[in-house]
Amino acid sequence: MSSSSANPLCFPFIIAPFQSILFFIFRITLSKFKETKSMCIELLKYLMRLSDISPPVIMYGIMKKLSIAIVSDRESTRMNEKNGQLKKHLKELLSDNAVFLYPTATHCAPFHREMYHRILNVTLTIPCSALGLPATNCPVGLNDKGLPVGIQVIAGPCQDRLCLALAKEIETAFGGWIPPP
Repeated sequence: MSSSSANPLCFPFIIAPFQSILFFIFRITLSKFKETKSMCIELLKYLMRLSDISPPVIMYGIMKKLSIAIVSDRESTRMNEKNGQLKKHLKELLSDNAVFLYPTATHCAPFHREMYHRILNVTLTIPCSALGLPATNCPVGLNDKGLPVGIQVIAGPCQDRLCLALAKEIETAFGGWIPPP
């Protein structure tokens, strides 16, 4: 297989965006997590409802440890180069006046604490964060259970105004935010 052929994104490539995003969101919890001797023990504690660390942080810790263990420096460099190539390609595609419309989540709004069981629900927002692209979520209605459904408007770098303008038009066309029943 030639080096120029397209390879599917591999698991460690998905980890990199999580590191900065989750570190920012959970930095206080992460500092407490660092004191934990074993992530597996913490996972077992969570399953027995004895842990005060949230599941996304536990999973992040496990994924980070695994990615460090299985990804060589050479592979990490290669993935960073692929990330740069993808960013350049998307910048060309999106230029100054193009957008992508993309689902915001894999499932509709979860009940309280249910989101912990759907940790990968955020995977559809990761590409924008990892590539530094502006994105705006806008509501487009309710599903058959009355839960909100939304889409992301994604534009090229520094085109936030385009995301916001189109999101406003989409919201107007679909009726905007609808209060729950």
